[in-house]
Amino acid sequence: MMVLYYLADNKRLVYLSEQTGFRHLHVLNPLYESFKSLTSGPYEVYPIDIARNRKWVFVRATKEHPSQTDVYKVSTRNGRMVRLTKETGTHSDAAVSQDGTRVLTNLVSYERLKELVFIDAKAKVNKTLTDSHPEKAHKFAEPKPEFFDYENRHGHKLYGMMFKPDDWKKKDKRPVLIYFYGGPLGTRKMVVQGSFSSYNYAFPYYMAKKHGYVACTIDTRGNSGYAGVFEKANFGQVGKPQVEDLVDGVKFLVENCGVDEKRVAIHGWSFGGFQTQMCMYTEPDVFQVGIAGAGPTEWENYNSWYTRHTIGKSEPGKATLKEFSLLPLAKNLKGHLLLVHGMEDSNVLFQDTVRVYRELLKAGKETLVELFLDPTGGHGLGGDVKTLSRYRKYEQFLLRTIGRYEEKDAPKREKKPRDKERQKRKRREKKPDGVDVAQAGT
Repeated sequence: MMVLYYLADNKRLVYLSEQTGFRHLHVLNPLYESFKSLTSGPYEVYPIDIARNRKWVFVRATKEHPSQTDVYKVSTRNGRMVRLTKETGTHSDAAVSQDGTRVLTNLVSYERLKELVFIDAKAKVNKTLTDSHPEKAHKFAEPKPEFFDYENRHGHKLYGMMFKPDDWKKKDKRPVLIYFYGGPLGTRKMVVQGSFSSYNYAFPYYMAKKHGYVACTIDTRGNSGYAGVFEKANFGQVGKPQVEDLVDGVKFLVENCGVDEKRVAIHGWSFGGFQTQMCMYTEPDVFQVGIAGAGPTEWENYNSWYTRHTIGKSEPGKATLKEFSLLPLAKNLKGHLLLVHGMEDSNVLFQDTVRVYRELLKAGKETLVELFLDPTGGHGLGGDVKTLSRYRKYEQFLLRTIGRYEEKDAPKREKKPRDKERQKRKRREKKPDGVDVAQAGT
């Protein structure tokens, strides 16, 4: 992402920076050691290439909505942005011809599966070139999540997407399942157009349609793609901003989405596994059930190149990251927690889960915590525990702990005067011994 492009004078450079709060293009003049922003606004810009005449830089940007990326050309003279893509979705792997007149990009959304699209940059004409997917794939991709947003306690706008049951009503008291990640991943995030992953699409849809859950994905502070203030939120206070955002998210869901505040389940993997435990230990009255996959519970065990930029300063031979350990917090667990890990994980070490499991046992939480291990699995499992097996376990665990939505959970409907008259009429039609007139006649 830090590729530098020379402008036509072979002196000034176009480069990417977060100096304005979001990732944007800037022009650097080395002679005077000065710079100016070329693009600006509350969105992210990711450069693709520069035209041979150096008049236009081609970029992907989240200008229309944080869940989608479109292709634009940006004038190197005044920063004017021209949107080249027509359809809503996520554009990726774009390639630009040297003369800057043609673009190829992959496009995917919840309205269409991924296909190759040709763009005439002059005429701004888009044409789909491929038809790659069988009918079975189109059938799988028919469900479409609902996007939503809310403000946290600090005024930041947070984004999510959800699946609701067919018979959902705003006054319902339904169990809710929330998936999140919460850490930086370059430019990746979870709430995106056309993400058909098991964790933020297939499993939430299944739990909504089969068991009556409101199932959603939320991008908190800490995630990539939402400005520098989000990505640096973890430094020196890892997990705390995300807990705040998720607590505020639960409040939003309870007030607006027919959710029962006493039946809140959360799950995440890797950084999300850490974050799930952080929520369960520090806000045990808000989150009743958690599924934590392969979470780093002691950051001194993790990669130094990641922790020193994301979590806090790490000095060789010193336990400088000890203050961010989850072990002292484990004693606060009140809800039910499922810890999941692959025993051959070379990324987040299996010992992290074992250590926190031991702390939970020492704190007398043996009836609240369970272990689900893959003896030959890596960071994403894939050994003896396959993807379907993992989600079967998740389903069974959730149904055992917060259960499914039953009709008896629905709010009682107030009887209207007409209902009362109907009931009186029915009572008059019964014989003294309680047998229906109609039944007696039969």
